[in-house]
Amino acid sequence: MIILNNKFYKIFFYSLFITQNLFTQSLIKYKGKILDNLNQPISYANIIAEPKGNTNIKYTFSDENGNFELSLMKGITYNISITCLGFKKKKIKFTANKNFSKNYILEKKKRTSK
Repeated sequence: MIILNNKFYKIFFYSLFITQNLFTQSLIKYKGKILDNLNQPISYANIIAEPKGNTNIKYTFSDENGNFELSLMKGITYNISITCLGFKKKKIKFTANKNFSKNYILEKKKRTSK
């Protein structure tokens, strides 16, 4: 019985390792930097990646230097929104085929006077 259990555990862990390995290979890195029109980094901007026809939304925030990184499923098309208070929303359509890096410039919203 101990030998049977030992074989079972070996098979279980090998299959778990293979499944995990396959899953991580199907992810790509989507990263970049969020800047204002003066090329200054924008901290804590929201980056939301919403896949078409799926509810598995990915999101992150830019760091103090404006940098961000998301892990996205390979082969999926995402609607990406970048927002930050005081700036115009930026929308991007992105198909995750390979690792991708890009800087984005957000425009300041114009103040309206009352």
